[in-house]
Amino acid sequence: MKKAQLLNPKSYLLTPHAAVLCLVLASAGLLYGAPPAPTITFLTDRPSAVYACGEEITVTLRINDAQGGLLKTGTVSFTVDDFGTNRLAVQKLTLAHDNPFVWRGTLHHPGFLRCRAVLDGQKKVKPAVYGIAFDPCGIRLGSGGPPPDFDAYWRGEIARLDREVPLDARVTRLESACTDATEVSLVSFATFNGKRMYGFLSVPADRSRGPFPVRVTVPWAGPGAHAPEARPDDDRVITLVINIHDFEPGPDAAAQRRKYDEQNRRYADDVAGIKLNSAYENHRYAGYTDRTTYFYHDPLLGIRRAVLWVLERPEADRTRVGYFGRSQGGGMGMMLTALTPVFSRALFCQPAMADMLAGRVGRRVSWPMLMERARPEDRAAVAVTVAYYDAGHFASRVRCECRVLIGFADEACPPPSVYAAYNELRGPKTILHDVGVPHSNPPSYLQNQAWILELPTQATPKKVTP
Repeated sequence: MKKAQLLNPKSYLLTPHAAVLCLVLASAGLLYGAPPAPTITFLTDRPSAVYACGEEITVTLRINDAQGGLLKTGTVSFTVDDFGTNRLAVQKLTLAHDNPFVWRGTLHHPGFLRCRAVLDGQKKVKPAVYGIAFDPCGIRLGSGGPPPDFDAYWRGEIARLDREVPLDARVTRLESACTDATEVSLVSFATFNGKRMYGFLSVPADRSRGPFPVRVTVPWAGPGAHAPEARPDDDRVITLVINIHDFEPGPDAAAQRRKYDEQNRRYADDVAGIKLNSAYENHRYAGYTDRTTYFYHDPLLGIRRAVLWVLERPEADRTRVGYFGRSQGGGMGMMLTALTPVFSRALFCQPAMADMLAGRVGRRVSWPMLMERARPEDRAAVAVTVAYYDAGHFASRVRCECRVLIGFADEACPPPSVYAAYNELRGPKTILHDVGVPHSNPPSYLQNQAWILELPTQATPKKVTP
């Protein structure tokens, strides 16, 4: 067993807003279906997995066979790092005498340790990841903060859009999705470069019961919403679900994916030479060498004006406006709520695009990892662009009450990056810890959506076929 030692210890500062909900999980896979055989389990001596800097932790790794007993054959690759470049342990464990295995260590500055175990030769068994926090309220952005002209730039772009591009709001009633209680429409709005932002708007049919609270969401990464979702409270809430893509959604998931693939093919030449896993990702890197040509520029500003258009409707209650989003939708939500100070509450689940310059301080970078995947000759320009799209830079401009959900085992949106952005929020805030949870759609996300409008807990929404 090895004891971790890092330099530069810092004192522990606990902020009053850091309320914590801890979910103790034996393994990330146990939440989302039948566990594989064998099963890899991490446990710490403190179920919350939150410690003060310099406090020693005890981590127990256990590998069970299909019958629940300890597996005694094979080897495990075990590593510990700080969700970054600093490795504290690299060991090959022999299960015949290293199961269970106990590791002790600590971290002397605010951050997270990441324990990782891979069962060698067992490709069907997913690697297990377990994150452990040390004074996380002291984690700061790797960038050090936004550029000096950050606010001026975005004010100027908002004004330029209003000056150069008429809103041109279009509303098409979706008869097959409407009910006696709800009117559902496909809506779209003009933004820069001839693009349109598309979404689904649900409005209670009985206007006499208004004005109604409004909730807004941007989907996570991927093709986006192809149909509206029916929710139990649609008869008393206005809902806008709006995509980042400039193609009309639907009519079904297969058609949506074809349109999404067509969009990505349009960007193939633009992203040639960038380290991508597949063409599925092309749009996320298109135009990344300039803050004004970067893909997310036009959607962000187009979605902003869509929200304002909804709030101009007489049936909208401008005093109760909530946002919720996960992953890409979480990061976009931080941007949107900062640029559009009309929201009263916001829920950001595992927000992406936060602390995107974390590599400067040796930490793992959040999705979409622009700097790490950029062409070498583009990196200086991309670093400038990233500064204007870092959700952590927007976070300090958000004034509404916020809840942030964080997965301690999230490798796409690493917990240090999420906490760095959370610590920048200036309004009332709470962060809820999902211990042992990877990048996913955790139960806590649905459970907390009612909070944004102080509504009763809702059932799982259902897709509606237009």
